[in-house]
Amino acid sequence: MSLEALTTEALAAIAAAQDLAALDQARVQFTGKKSQLAEQSKALGKMDPEERKVQGAAIHAVREAINAALIERQQTLQQAELAKKLASEIDKIKDRIVKDMQGKDPKIRRISTVWEVFIL
Repeated sequence: MSLEALTTEALAAIAAAQDLAALDQARVQFTGKKSQLAEQSKALGKMDPEERKVQGAAIHAVREAINAALIERQQTLQQAELAKKLASEIDKIKDRIVKDMQGKDPKIRRISTVWEVFIL
């Protein structure tokens, strides 16, 4: 497979990863010890010095592009996971506040109503 095709396939797989486990699978598939990129790196030893220089630089550029995409996608997925967790915690807190405010003193019930209308 050509380096361009490998880059395109890797970037598409990284962008399609919906969670951190899928992203890790893509990382192993495209940058692991048994990846096509690793195989091409191993083949550098059998090349002429000039050809090795050119091909080595190209392989390095592809590896850097894949690693940059992996880092970016990992940060995006981690932020989304954190936002989801925080939203869940906020919902739990809101539910507890509303539950605690119900059935109390009439003033607290009014505060509870205001809270529900304007804050929740």
